[in-house]
Amino acid sequence: MEFKFSVKTDVHFGVGISNKLGDFLSGFKASKIMLVTDKGIASTGIVDKIKQTLEQQGFAYYLYDEVEPDPKDLTIEKAVQIYKTEGCDSLLAVGGGSSIDMAKGIGLLANNPGPITNYQGVEKVKNEIPPLIVLPTTAGTGSEVSFVAAIIDTQNKFKMVIKSSLLAPKIALIDPTLYTTAPLKVIASTGMDAFTHAIEAYTSLNAEPFTEALALSACKIIYENLTKFYANPGNITAASQMALASTMAGMAFSSSALGIGHSMAHPLGGMFGVPHGIGNAVLLPHIMELNLIGCVDKYADIAKAMDENLAGKPPMECAYQAIEMIKEMNKFLKIPSKLVLPEAQYSDIEKMTQDTMDAPVYWLNPRRAERQDIIDIYQRIIAKE
Repeated sequence: MEFKFSVKTDVHFGVGISNKLGDFLSGFKASKIMLVTDKGIASTGIVDKIKQTLEQQGFAYYLYDEVEPDPKDLTIEKAVQIYKTEGCDSLLAVGGGSSIDMAKGIGLLANNPGPITNYQGVEKVKNEIPPLIVLPTTAGTGSEVSFVAAIIDTQNKFKMVIKSSLLAPKIALIDPTLYTTAPLKVIASTGMDAFTHAIEAYTSLNAEPFTEALALSACKIIYENLTKFYANPGNITAASQMALASTMAGMAFSSSALGIGHSMAHPLGGMFGVPHGIGNAVLLPHIMELNLIGCVDKYADIAKAMDENLAGKPPMECAYQAIEMIKEMNKFLKIPSKLVLPEAQYSDIEKMTQDTMDAPVYWLNPRRAERQDIIDIYQRIIAKE
């Protein structure tokens, strides 16, 4: 066995640790910081407090609060011009995966020539991004520790993935108190995104002992805490556990990569604007059913991690139970079994299928999916009304 595992980000975890941002900034060499967030987060006391900390530490900053869900290539190109015009030399991202991916994209183009679409794929980035500190506010994407940025290619209506170890944030402050104000739909969507990360990282053909340990632990933690967090976002214990699981799953998939669930969810976001976590959640039971014969033992491991009462049961029985448990989770979180996309045509499904098969993670799926397998799943989950 031969593998490489690396975590490039310094992770600091704790309730209220965001209050110590000033301590982390004290050794930060920057003349001007671009604070990257969205209007929703910017309107809260979270950003006001961060601005106050920056001022107290004597840092000049520029507030960029134009982050959109699923950041677009053209938006990033405009934002990097602001970054350069303002004379910024570092980044501070506050928000969900979109804010963090936006900051990664700005950093990429700050130190590398455009367009950003040139970097789709694996390890195509040549120059390291400027120093990036992140304060995530959602438990799901794992962007706070990942080497990945997901960006919409507007011309091709495609959600491209850029993977490079040079995209990793320098510091991640994981503060569960920042997660407790997220809307219920966001908690459900990002939580199932994290669940999909964990399951696909564990079953990836590129999995190795470190990623397996992180991913399997994340599966257990998410199953035990996501519904509790959804039922009561103020439950700081559940929020802490979800924050931990999201980061663990992010560490896992950064090294192991994922499977066709993610490569099928990305085209749904790129073409129809389906929130990434919702796409993953709707797809996940179908993907698991397809992959079952390729990873019965691993699905059995996941089921037993989620329910200790399954210990001693036959692997196939446990594997089927894992799929049923995911379906049950979706119901609790009010995630539909189908996506209503009245504008979707068969030609769209064909394009999404090709995009899925072109994704690098397609080859790491535990079962080699045929074109018709992918088409069939898309047709099962897409409804006209």
